[in-house]
Amino acid sequence: MNKCNEKNIKLITKSTNIKYLLGYNFEGYILLCDDDFLFFTDSRYYEEAKKIHKNKVINSHNNYLNSVFKYLNDNKITALYFERSISYNSFLNLKKLARKNNIKLISEENIIEKKRMVKSQKELMKIRKSAQINDMIFKEVLKDIELGVTELFLKNRLEYYLRMYGGNKSSFELIVLFGKRTSMPHGFSSDKKLERDMPILFDIGVEYKDYCSDMTRMVYFGKPDAGFLEDYYYLQDIQAKALEMVKGAVPCQDIDAMVRNNLSAKKIDILHSTGHGVGLDIHEGPFININSQDKLEANMVITIEPGIYFPNKYGIRIEDLVVVNNNGYELLSKTNKDIIVI
Repeated sequence: MNKCNEKNIKLITKSTNIKYLLGYNFEGYILLCDDDFLFFTDSRYYEEAKKIHKNKVINSHNNYLNSVFKYLNDNKITALYFERSISYNSFLNLKKLARKNNIKLISEENIIEKKRMVKSQKELMKIRKSAQINDMIFKEVLKDIELGVTELFLKNRLEYYLRMYGGNKSSFELIVLFGKRTSMPHGFSSDKKLERDMPILFDIGVEYKDYCSDMTRMVYFGKPDAGFLEDYYYLQDIQAKALEMVKGAVPCQDIDAMVRNNLSAKKIDILHSTGHGVGLDIHEGPFININSQDKLEANMVITIEPGIYFPNKYGIRIEDLVVVNNNGYELLSKTNKDIIVI
């Protein structure tokens, strides 16, 4: 690593951030200095990592932190920034070694996460493909909907289809819920059997080459009543209004506030925020919630997913994945958002 101001030396331990910086799922720690770095790993990854990153790789022989502090001492570095998201146990080990080596520790929030919010064209290509697979597996699973199937059966079919179409794995625990169970925003799929006149909530996501997608759609098995349709169209209108706000420089909290104001006017309980960033993690910055300090920028990838939930009755959520641009957005979730009646 080139000689640099010790005020810029940062320790990266979060696995997703290491994947982002290296481009591979190697285990280890990184010392970051501006755009230069050293990667401390072990014998399992050393040979392959060295082929890619040459002299930037150090074999730590299963003790990353000791190797990090040896490097700091050898280079007379007396201060080290570290990720605030570090686990408590890891922090205790870090603190112990820092004290022993007389090195000042300074915590910093979102060291890498800030960079990750704006995607490169290479990243966007992978996310677009992930979203395309998401659309395809949803189209396939519609063919499997019939009387008596279970939530778990449809969930497992989605898992099968996503691999068939080239996805690596699901980007989260896929959600398929029937009937009254749709009122649970993140309910777990069960042995519940599909009956006539039941709504179905599908919250699905695919991981393709480490990058995620996310989409929620509603299906109605049978004949939806007027009350359900009224609620669905109401939420569909709110989601459309939220999408209209998406463009560069818009404060994320403004989008969430608009959704909250509309739902509050109808005295509807608000159970979750309007959206979140998507990339290597299924939930990452920027966050579309009322407390967010983030502003949208071109090439951010976000969800817009307002939901309404009525316990022991039903829930409705409509979620799209979009790429922000300066004057609007690119819609990645191509599946029609009209209620699908089977």
